[in-house]
Amino acid sequence: MSAGRFWHGGVRGLVVGDVLVPPCEHDGPTLKQYASLTVTGNDAARTQLGAGTRVFITPERDSAYVFAALYPPPGGALYEVEPIGDLEADHDAPGRSFAVERARIVAVDEAEVAFDPAAIEALV
Repeated sequence: MSAGRFWHGGVRGLVVGDVLVPPCEHDGPTLKQYASLTVTGNDAARTQLGAGTRVFITPERDSAYVFAALYPPPGGALYEVEPIGDLEADHDAPGRSFAVERARIVAVDEAEVAFDPAAIEALV
């Protein structure tokens, strides 16, 4: 576990104490469809996101909010989380985002973030 606050924008309906698992471990909606739109455009970033074996968290609340807004309609939610496992560099946004095995929700910051496909522009 690491010091500091981390955020995750994801599916609605989760509660404090829930554990976020990677997309390869559930059948629910994910953001893997954005793998081809990685910010850096490098192969390592596409592979890391596309594999679906990690949960992505960020110390930047605004960045996590964007991902909540990109969640398929009706939109996602914004959570404060604590990492479970080691922080790994996110190849798409080194230093701004991290990949972890899992993350535990410690607070529901915004339970309903409206779907906004234009939010992707904040990341590019």
